[in-house]
Parts: sequence; C-alpha cells; structure tokens
Amino acid sequence: MVTLDFHLTWPMYKEIAHDNYIAFKVQETLTEIHEARKADMESWAQDYAARVLQKMYRECKAHRELGKLLWKAKLSWLHQDRERCEMVARGVQSLWRAKQARRTFLGQIAACFDERQDPSTGQPYWVDVRTGESMWDKPPLLSFTENWGVKRKFYS
Repeated sequence: MVTLDFHLTWPMYKEIAHDNYIAFKVQETLTEIHEARKADMESWAQDYAARVLQKMYRECKAHRELGKLLWKAKLSWLHQDRERCEMVARGVQSLWRAKQARRTFLGQIAACFDERQDPSTGQPYWVDVRTGESMWDKPPLLSFTENWGVKRKFYS
C-alpha cells in the first residue's frame, strides 16, 4: 500500500524537481558521453584499419621492390656468368687457334725439309726442297716439329 503525503511544501517540491532535473541532465550527459565514446571507437577503428592497410601497402611495395632488386641481381649475376663463360670460351678458342697455327706452321716447316741418306757413308742429311740447299746437321725447327708430333705435310 502506498501512502501519499499531501503536505508537500513548495520548497520540497522545488527540491524534488531540482533533483529530477539533475538526474535528467546526468542521464543526458551520460548518453552524450556514450555516443561520443562510440564515435571515438568507430573513428579509432577506422584509423586502425587505415594504418593496417597502409602497412600492408608498404610491405607489398617493399616486397615488390625487393623482387625487382632480386631480379636485377639475378640478371646481373647471369650477365656476369655469361661474360665469364664467354671469356673462358674465348680463351679456349685462342688456345685452340694457337695450337692449330703452330701445327700448321710446323707442318709447313716439316714439308720444307727432306731427309735423305748419303749412299757412300749412310749418314743422314737434309735437303731444303725450296732452295735445294743440303746440310749435314738436322735443322733445329725440324727437331722441334718431331717433338710436337707433327706429321709431315706436303705443300706445293
């Protein structure tokens, strides 16, 4: 059962109304704070999402740049490797050409001299087929060609 007090005085009524007004304003302020906090959380979440996206973009960009650098390094390495292979190939080709040139030269020298035997003494002597000059001592270049194993080639 509720009892009503009909003896409210004006100051008491003013005090109750003032308390109600303060309670209303407190509730209104709390609602504003809650809405402001909610807006702050939304903006913080958006800011955080933006920061995460920016970080992802920077990492993706850095990864792309790293890939470019790795590709450039690989191309440089391949280019250097190809240059090294070409340098080695040129060296081998040079050695082969030099060997072929020596062999050709020594073959031509071997073709210039003809070894014969003196019928009276049986001693060997050599004849320069270009000039017809004969000599008892073996030509030094001819012994060099024999050391190299060059077969005698006949050139006309």
